[in-house]
Amino acid sequence: MPVAAVEIDHISKRFRRYKQKPTTLKARMTRRGIVAEEFLALSDVSHMIMPGSTVGLIGPNGSGKTTLLKIIAGILRPSEGSVVTRGRIAALLELGAGFHQELTGRENVYLNASILGLSKKDTDAVFDDIVAFAELEEFIDTQVKFYSSGMFVRLGFAVAVHVDPEILLIDEVLAVGDVGFQQKCLQRINSFKEDGRTIILVTHVVDQVRQICTEAVMLTKGV
Repeated sequence: MPVAAVEIDHISKRFRRYKQKPTTLKARMTRRGIVAEEFLALSDVSHMIMPGSTVGLIGPNGSGKTTLLKIIAGILRPSEGSVVTRGRIAALLELGAGFHQELTGRENVYLNASILGLSKKDTDAVFDDIVAFAELEEFIDTQVKFYSSGMFVRLGFAVAVHVDPEILLIDEVLAVGDVGFQQKCLQRINSFKEDGRTIILVTHVVDQVRQICTEAVMLTKGV
């Protein structure tokens, strides 16, 4: 029996939502006297994602899709339950996430690739392909704080798909890029599918789910 690429086992995630802003530094540090309520972003979510699957996470805003993706990526810890992943993960979750604003595009490529487990030699081997895919040859030595949102997406996606991940996590950032680059990304996702890699995609575009996903998981109010 095949082993799951991602095992989501009874995941719940709670956040504290403050109803008023702290007015002093002491209140900001201690949160004393500030009224807060518990917010349940995910409630007892379980799912098995098999290797080679392309899974669309769908649902209305605030349903917990991005929270679940961040838990799978290891960025957030669940309040209850556990997630087991098998294979190298590359994640494209938020615009500019993982980029250091004061570093250049070139420096951020090496920084992100190293975080994802690539050696400098490995990154050297794919660097030109990353830059060409992102179409940022003229701006790769510019600090990323001067990048547009589209440039952020192009560079982030290019790094994510060139570090040889077994599991690729994608949030809705693809909606930021231009139509031509979106098509380029979808073509790369389809090539990943053909290679038997696992893809988890958060999107509101139902036609996109029908087009590229092998299954869909709907979340509503964390369930």
